[in-house]
Amino acid sequence: MKTILSWLVPPLIGALIGYITNAIAIKMLFRPLREIRIFAGKRGRGLRLPFTPGILPRERRKLAASIGAMVERELLTPEIVRDRLRRAAVRESVRKAVADVLAVREDGETRPDGPPRPGGLWADLVDRLTAFLKTPGMHGLMVKEGREIIDRVRDRDLSVFQRFFVEAGNYDETIKERMPRIVDDLIDRTGALLRDPAAFVKIAAALTGGVPDGVPADGAIDRVITEKILERADRNIESILRTFDVKTMVEDRINFLDMIRVEKIVLDVMASQFKWINLFGGILGALIGLAEAVFSRLMGRF
Repeated sequence: MKTILSWLVPPLIGALIGYITNAIAIKMLFRPLREIRIFAGKRGRGLRLPFTPGILPRERRKLAASIGAMVERELLTPEIVRDRLRRAAVRESVRKAVADVLAVREDGETRPDGPPRPGGLWADLVDRLTAFLKTPGMHGLMVKEGREIIDRVRDRDLSVFQRFFVEAGNYDETIKERMPRIVDDLIDRTGALLRDPAAFVKIAAALTGGVPDGVPADGAIDRVITEKILERADRNIESILRTFDVKTMVEDRINFLDMIRVEKIVLDVMASQFKWINLFGGILGALIGLAEAVFSRLMGRF
């Protein structure tokens, strides 16, 4: 019995020590969150306990800067983003988003025999614009500006003879009195113009740098706008990424995260790997214990 125990106890103790030390080492990556000081008096700060705080809390800023630089240098480069934008799935996703914004459908609901009717976000924007222009403050401002324009035109652009007839007939004052109705009519006509399919196509053409002949008639304006968006993104991808400042964005995000949340994220991702590390520590400890038992047995023979 004693012989069996002499062979079993060292490997078991070694396995236990190896498993526990690996588990503690993994825990020390994250804990403690703050440094621990001992022998701290009222005036002195005392001595910092070694290995406090944990490795990640202590080095998080360096780690965040390193990860940010790596993401900018290796993961979010202009070439990678450009390659992604050229993929068919991405182009189709952008097209669908544009179609949803413009409410351009392929089911015949938008007059397949003519240009697509503006709808969706565009129609909502037009409604919001006209409603805003009709608010008392904005409407009053437009009326005031309109009346001032009448005065400027009369004083600056009309000859003395023309000004005499205008003032004699009191035409300028009549126009000023009717300015609120003129502004209302202007707002309504502007809204109607923006909702008109022909004007909608012209606006889209101007925004996208021109629409080829025949495209609006077959309901493919969403595809044309998509291509224009992606072309401009492709040409300006470097400046876009510089504007985002990916390195700083990633670095700030990592520094903003609470360390407990960082610990949870890492453990969720690496849980199975950490278990194998603990198990490997136990196996290595058992082998060391077994080697010690063999060594002790050999030494006992001499």
